Amino acid sequence: MKRKGRVVSSILCAGTTFMLMCTTVAAGDPWGHRGPSIHPYGGVEAEANFGSSVCESTEADGRKVMSLEEGDYFRIIDVDFDKGLSGIDINYKADEPSIVEVRSGKIDGRLIAKLRVDATHGEYKLCSAPTNGLSGINEIYFVCTHGACSIDNWTAFGKGPDDASTVDPYNYVEAENGTGFEESAISEDAGRKVVSFSKEGDYFKSENVDLKFGANSFMVLAKSNSPAVIEIRDGGIDGKCLDEIMVSGTNDEYKCYIADEIPSLSGVHDLYFVNVMGQASVDKWCVSSMVINASEDCE
Repeated sequence: MKRKGRVVSSILCAGTTFMLMCTTVAAGDPWGHRGPSIHPYGGVEAEANFGSSVCESTEADGRKVMSLEEGDYFRIIDVDFDKGLSGIDINYKADEPSIVEVRSGKIDGRLIAKLRVDATHGEYKLCSAPTNGLSGINEIYFVCTHGACSIDNWTAFGKGPDDASTVDPYNYVEAENGTGFEESAISEDAGRKVVSFSKEGDYFKSENVDLKFGANSFMVLAKSNSPAVIEIRDGGIDGKCLDEIMVSGTNDEYKCYIADEIPSLSGVHDLYFVNVMGQASVDKWCVSSMVINASEDCE
């Protein structure tokens, strides 16, 4: 049972004494205070958080840990991913196989990583997982979605030179950052930079797209004042057609179109967005997978 308010107690359990301190903190920062940014690459103690649903406990060896059961979480604000994010690990202890998810922005926000931990028989061990990437200042949540475990600390891993050369499709990719089109194809439209297709065969490509979490749908923000069709192709203008976007008259507004009949896809790919009918303008695109769900807010 989770405790409300502030509790300080001592519990004797199997001959080991644990000091428990528990504060229930509402989501958000009620004091409106923002301290210095947290740099996650050298390791961060789990108790250095800005709100949680659980007690902080001190074990016999002096370490402070956050003990999570299913539905529990702790929150960290102002985390500065200035080196990007390619992976994350936790130093944990568990009595049973459990799952801890790392999410951005809110408890049920975008999934960043899923850590599947094993029983450790009383010892603390490391569990690592790849991520879909973050950069800049972020607020993140560690959420237990299955089982129970105690977390001592966590560490983020930045992107290396090889990672920097790939495109992360699980965040929106601006069409104008692609290649293969004339400079005149880029225009300003209602505050957006877009790539406009004027004839059949026009295209833009995104190279080195890292589909490390797979792909089950594409989301494309586009507009056309008449029916148009854009095919998403793999490896070349005449490459395998993964799916197509049928853009109908949008009344001069950009709308989100979803292509969700694509074949199984993973690894690094060059993706081509090819205009096969009509005229259309594309603002940005992204990918969803069974692991990473792109934001439903396509605007």
